[in-house]
Amino acid sequence: KRRQAQKDVESMKRRIRQLKEVADSQSGMKSLVVDPRVSHRLWMWDMTTALALVFTCMVTPFEVSFLVEATTPLFVINRLIDVVFLLDIALQFCLAFPTKADFAGAGSLWVTDHPTIIRHYLSGWFGLDLVATLVAIFDILSFSTGDAALQRMQILRTLRVLRLTKLLRLLRGMRIFRRIE
Repeated sequence: KRRQAQKDVESMKRRIRQLKEVADSQSGMKSLVVDPRVSHRLWMWDMTTALALVFTCMVTPFEVSFLVEATTPLFVINRLIDVVFLLDIALQFCLAFPTKADFAGAGSLWVTDHPTIIRHYLSGWFGLDLVATLVAIFDILSFSTGDAALQRMQILRTLRVLRLTKLLRLLRGMRIFRRIE
């Protein structure tokens, strides 16, 4: 028991040293990190993103099912929604995140090291966020050409189904609700 207790103490000391090193290394990049625990504007951004998610959830299935070509007002609104999600992707590269502590009774530790935040996002939600947002390229191509024959091509009709990947953004809502908790 005594040997195990010594190992636990050494493990805790190592973890504390690691945390201190992380804190020391981030001093130069601290201004780029947004801490959800203290940010007064993040809740407004979360509400904007939530409204964009609701719009996407309600309009995208209708758009894919019934509209043959995009109308100008709907096209503009969709592009504004895409901008919201692109800005959110940029924010995720700077948003501190909680992680579980290695030792008992410590609760959550918040990672505020900018390179670690970037690696965490790239290895997690980034791919899904990027795919769901870049589907807009197909909308822009079909709208900007204005060629009715091109819009009716079977391949573009098939690619329109890719718009449904926008609904993957709903998974982003889980992150927002987790932060609000």
